[in-house]
Amino acid sequence: MNRETFAASSMPEPNTGCWLWMKYVHPNGYGMCFYNKRGDVAHRVAYRLWVGEIPKGLTIDHKCRVTSCVNPDHLEAVTQRVNTHRGTGPVAVNAAKTHCKRGHELSGDNLDVLKGKYGPYRRCRKCRRMREGFGGK
Repeated sequence: MNRETFAASSMPEPNTGCWLWMKYVHPNGYGMCFYNKRGDVAHRVAYRLWVGEIPKGLTIDHKCRVTSCVNPDHLEAVTQRVNTHRGTGPVAVNAAKTHCKRGHELSGDNLDVLKGKYGPYRRCRKCRRMREGFGGK
């Protein structure tokens, strides 16, 4: 597949600059296509065609947050951690929090960073002390 053939399968969206994939879109929102005789995700193919090979250990992030977009200007090779933190899922939402649910700041001496099953997580020390019966508002 070349750039021209690939581009014919997308439609420019004039307000955002996205190139929306017009062929098969998986229920998860990502465009799918065949490239080098294999099924692949369309945005990864777009990156390869216009930018180059995807560096080992990196994933392709949609800077526009539109999963069916294949505009190479909207795609960036980043670590999985960066991709996750830029998103809107639970990990990104929690990472963006500056205060715990009781309003305590999550920084400095009031922050515990612990190892969890799925990676590090943050915990409010004041809330922990309150739970353990040491007061601490």
